[in-house]
Amino acid sequence: MSTVQWERYEYVNLKRGSKSLRKLMLVKKSTNPFEMFSYFIQILRTFPYHQFSASWQSDQLRSLLDNLPLNHCVTVNDYSESYRCFDKTEIQTEYFQKIEVSLHVTLLYRHAILEVDGIESSVDNPVIFKEEFFVISEDDKRDQYFTHYKPKSTSCKRRIFRYVETIPRNTTQHFKSIAEIRKIHCVRTTNNSELMVTDLSCYTCDQCVSANYELCRNFRFRGNSRPVKIVREQSTENHAVEENNIGDSLLDSISNGTIIAVLADDDDSDFYLMKTLGEPDILPSAFQEALML
Repeated sequence: MSTVQWERYEYVNLKRGSKSLRKLMLVKKSTNPFEMFSYFIQILRTFPYHQFSASWQSDQLRSLLDNLPLNHCVTVNDYSESYRCFDKTEIQTEYFQKIEVSLHVTLLYRHAILEVDGIESSVDNPVIFKEEFFVISEDDKRDQYFTHYKPKSTSCKRRIFRYVETIPRNTTQHFKSIAEIRKIHCVRTTNNSELMVTDLSCYTCDQCVSANYELCRNFRFRGNSRPVKIVREQSTENHAVEENNIGDSLLDSISNGTIIAVLADDDDSDFYLMKTLGEPDILPSAFQEALML
């Protein structure tokens, strides 16, 4: 039977130094046509619900912005990572030393303020402003501390770019992520040590606008609320900074088949180009000391 070449996204376990990472990557497949089409049929079964959820959430956001209460604001956050920086006119040696940054974007919808905007928003005449806030950092951790970090600002007007050198991680209160959090669009706090989560949001019925969520008129679409326990993580104050952070960052950018440049001790060549034939790893300190002798 003939085979076809195709690609699909899969979670792949990667070892980076002393850490084990699980990343969503595009994996090449070589299978018979039946296996490929069986996979397509499988993912197409979930597509209608995905399309409905996207349309529903978009309608809820539009309704919320059209009826935003006074003294309230709406934020839409997006986190992107591993952007490589390029100089307009870079020298040859910088080609092999690209700086990668992460970008956290916040879209803020708020009522107009007289002292800031020259006009006051009111119930009879609502005036909504949209502002954009970009946080850029070389921090390579890409964890919850980065996404929760909000630098202080005396004013937030229109479009703001801010570069952050370090992300504080010595917090005393932090919790583990909720399972399948990317599929949850509504999270509410309770008086107990738990959260109430719902698959979809609702900002269109009068009960949800009045915070009577259990009486939601759209529960058939948004689903029932369910409790989720909050699990506290150990404080990061007792965690020492790993000595191989720089090495781990370098390992993240190298995989099997990567073309790398090695500094050459040669008068005729600045660099040697090499192709890796396996996954990278950090040598034990004993081997490193032996190589330096």
